Amino acid sequence: MDQPISYRVRLPDEHDPRGPDGKGWNRIAIFGLGPYDRCTLMPKTRQAALDTLRGMARYGSITSYEECSNGKSPCHTCPVANKAREEWNNNWHIREDLQQNVWLLGDIEKAFSGFGYAYKNWAALLFDVEVPMLKRMNDAHGFYWIDDSERSDK
Repeated sequence: MDQPISYRVRLPDEHDPRGPDGKGWNRIAIFGLGPYDRCTLMPKTRQAALDTLRGMARYGSITSYEECSNGKSPCHTCPVANKAREEWNNNWHIREDLQQNVWLLGDIEKAFSGFGYAYKNWAALLFDVEVPMLKRMNDAHGFYWIDDSERSDK
């Protein structure tokens, strides 16, 4: 049987203060990290959400994700991973307003004036919708993200 997918990101167990070249680190970052796993399905930032969709979450900043709410249980038993999500509609696009609300919208030409749904952040969107890997575009209203894998107007 295949191993179930793990959505957890963990800090490396061993830390070498000499750095990758053996001569020491040349910069310092100070932030608190608890001994908790982080869930890639609960990103705190736009970049973390996009990294999750690209399958690159394990290479980003571990502090960009919320703490795992499932404890030490396997990811495939977690309600976050197993929640039924709405299928992506190829006519949708995503925009982010100045207050960091994430909008799932229909007609690209109408931008924010079109019909859509607002989410308080990217994690809330990923919790409700099965979002595919996205491509960033821009127009007179700003940046937006689309799934261009099946668009007919490529």
